Amino acid sequence: MIKTLTICGFKFHITHKPLVVEGGDSCLGCCKSDNNSIEIKKGIVPSRENEVILHESIHAISDIMNLDLSENQVNTLGVCLTKYIAENKSFTRKILKEN
Repeated sequence: MIKTLTICGFKFHITHKPLVVEGGDSCLGCCKSDNNSIEIKKGIVPSRENEVILHESIHAISDIMNLDLSENQVNTLGVCLTKYIAENKSFTRKILKEN
């Protein structure tokens, strides 16, 4: 289980909670850039959890870099990047090996 991520040079702590609420609504994940934390709902399947963590990481990038990405843009990037990484394992390994 991932406990921290470094996003644009900032260490974000990941916590798994039985209930994640953002704006009064229950959700699968929430990024709180003001305190460098990401909350993930406990019990979601691993492949979906990976997508949610990437989604929340994109929110963090948007906040840190002042990109002002819409929720639709973050959703699209999260789904597409998760698939891209999974479908291009040799390229992902190459990046990890060289960095």
